[in-house]
Amino acid sequence: MNRLWFTPYSDQNGWPGLPAVDSGVVLVGVIGGIAAFDATTGASRWRAQVWSGGQMSFAGNIAARDGLACIADYFGVGCVEIATGQLRWSAPADQATQDGQSAMDGTALYYGTAEHTVVARALTNGRVLWTTDIDPGNTFGSRVFGVSLRGDTVYAATVRWLNLTGGVILGDLIALEKSTGRELWRCTGPSKSGFQGAPVLAGNLAIVNDAYSHGLVAINLTTRQVVWRTEVHEDGYITAETPPVLVGDTLYSGSTDTQVHALNVHTGAYIWRIGTRAGSIGSTAVCGRLVLVVPFSGGPLNAVDRVRLISDRPTVLQGDELTGRIAVSGTTAYATGARGVYALSCPE
Repeated sequence: MNRLWFTPYSDQNGWPGLPAVDSGVVLVGVIGGIAAFDATTGASRWRAQVWSGGQMSFAGNIAARDGLACIADYFGVGCVEIATGQLRWSAPADQATQDGQSAMDGTALYYGTAEHTVVARALTNGRVLWTTDIDPGNTFGSRVFGVSLRGDTVYAATVRWLNLTGGVILGDLIALEKSTGRELWRCTGPSKSGFQGAPVLAGNLAIVNDAYSHGLVAINLTTRQVVWRTEVHEDGYITAETPPVLVGDTLYSGSTDTQVHALNVHTGAYIWRIGTRAGSIGSTAVCGRLVLVVPFSGGPLNAVDRVRLISDRPTVLQGDELTGRIAVSGTTAYATGARGVYALSCPE
């Protein structure tokens, strides 16, 4: 790998989310909102204030399309014109789930909250189109960790606490009608389950992280039944805090067991798994022939060559540590570190 550019921060220490790459810029969460950097040179383009105060962003991602970038953060929600950085609208905090992943189409921004709701806001003015409570009356910390869109459906992944201590936890994959928020169906995991991150949609399957039972789970979107689930073995398991990455028919997932796992998406069968020096892995990206992983609480970049099946630690950060997930555009990886924003080239 080679470092293409590095742009330092001026007033913060990293961001835990997934950048967006759109309209020639890289978009990241910063104190108060969103910042944009030129994708080719790293030059700072603009910085937009979405919420007041000096709170650092904890949004799981920036959503971007059609010249608009949106963020759903615990401290506030809003959308910004990518070309200029002009704020289109902002709204008071709906307590969006920290590290939760939002999604957008041509009409609305969709996101989950720490108050067990899914919210849709109009892209034009931020007006709430609908709010759906997926666990009415629960006071024990139910959260919607991420949403994905397909056709006329919103798919939401949840972690629901059923008692005060979190000793009884359930995860759900919930399908909602995109136009109204009406619940269509749900598939609920066993006791001590929790689905973190946005569902990965692969054909007629939704792949969710069961971070509490240490596995990936594939759910058939027609039958609403579990098709396969990875198992826990002494020599390995998958506990992923963020969604796996789908390339063709292969799922790649870093795990807290310090390994990178490659599985067939249709059957869940293992293709390979390789140990890294990353420690407890928190997020995964695929760039060129490399699977890039970042430790759970931040740390050095690690890479697995999925052609040669060897792991390495690229020396492209020069003493810095990554804090967030990695976005990929072509063979370029974009990442946030403790000191700033990076663009890295990947071998094909």
